[in-house]
Amino acid sequence: MRSNLKTILKTRITARLKSVTAKLKVLVADGEATQILLECGCSPNWLADIGYIGQEKLERDRKGISKHDAVYLISPNPPICPAGITEEMFSELRTIQDSIKMLEEFHINFYPAESQIFHLNMPNAIQMLHNPNTDLRDDCISIIASKLLSVFSTLDDFPDIRYYDPKRKRNTLSAKIAERLHENLLELSLHNEKFPTPSSYPGPTTLIIVDRSIDFLAPLMHSLSFQAVVHDFYEVEDRYGLEEKHVV
Repeated sequence: MRSNLKTILKTRITARLKSVTAKLKVLVADGEATQILLECGCSPNWLADIGYIGQEKLERDRKGISKHDAVYLISPNPPICPAGITEEMFSELRTIQDSIKMLEEFHINFYPAESQIFHLNMPNAIQMLHNPNTDLRDDCISIIASKLLSVFSTLDDFPDIRYYDPKRKRNTLSAKIAERLHENLLELSLHNEKFPTPSSYPGPTTLIIVDRSIDFLAPLMHSLSFQAVVHDFYEVEDRYGLEEKHVV
């Protein structure tokens, strides 16, 4: 039987939120976390069924909810929260430690578009990965690896990773993402003795990481109109204004 990503992710989120024992509790989520909840079918009725009296958006101006306990779902992205909590952030959190019962990293940072399809919601990834700024490129690789870690943490799977590296120098984008993901999986397995759970399937899952240089399908899906070419090579500001842009 095939695994359903939407169902698996929803089940995982449900179990974690239900484990909060407070009687009156509110879920506070940022925009990205809210979108992930919607992608896997976590509706307001679902929230009520698991014992929450409502959901609020983190970015909105809102009144205090001191009468109720609150569970925060915050994505690991600036400006709300960086990827990984630094010692400086821990120091700041200690000033309100009496109000915090638990702080936990919860790997759900991906979007299950369909039962067997997911995406990372990174529309600018190509520009970032091919940017001459190495810091920006490395940050993008780290974010991709972190989001892929969320996928395999949710699936409770430690895959064998294969990647595109024709010259065997480990300097391709695929190799760098594969290496970072493998480091993340190793770290997770060291901190969580239950990961991964033994599988009934023969042999491990295989993850294949490739880049657009061997993507044969994308050119066939691209529109062949002159308008598409214009949008590929120019920033179209209005009906007449064109600005040349760099395309990789």
